[in-house]
Amino acid sequence: MAALVGFVLGVERRPLSSIGVRPPRELPVVGGVVPDLGVGPLVGVLGWSVVGFVGTVVLTTGVYRLYGRFELETPEGFVEEQAGRGPVSYLITGVSAGVVESVLYQGYLIGRVAELSGSVAIAAVFAWLVFTAVHSVGDTFGLAETVYIGVPGLAIVLLYVACESVVVVCLVHAVVNVLSFQSE
Repeated sequence: MAALVGFVLGVERRPLSSIGVRPPRELPVVGGVVPDLGVGPLVGVLGWSVVGFVGTVVLTTGVYRLYGRFELETPEGFVEEQAGRGPVSYLITGVSAGVVESVLYQGYLIGRVAELSGSVAIAAVFAWLVFTAVHSVGDTFGLAETVYIGVPGLAIVLLYVACESVVVVCLVHAVVNVLSFQSE
């Protein structure tokens, strides 16, 4: 993470906002529903985080049930292993993976590929495919498990494209990771 931040600031000479470290776009429903509480971007971060968390849980739960119906493997063994390490370990793993992966795959990759391709959609699909493919490296996950991991990855990519803030995405990703470990 430090290497990526150093690269962006030192080599590319770009601000951290170029990798999504910024307040989120205004949540469309917040402007007309939630009064201005004088806390600025905090309302947007919390609003987008709730939207992202609920969306990720709903999408993942639906796919989990579909996987169960067809008796496909989900990464429960990995999640049990992580949870078995103890609360401090899974908290550190869940939060650090959520932050590092979000900054790298959403903040950096989507931003740079969108600049090169001229298309946020192409960048988002590319980042999602890379995120999913990286989880297939090694012997931790089989094909069905890797595809399953791509589901919350897709939700996180869509969240980043919608809110344009890696801060929100890091928060949602970390919470989803920690809760998935804790649920085992």
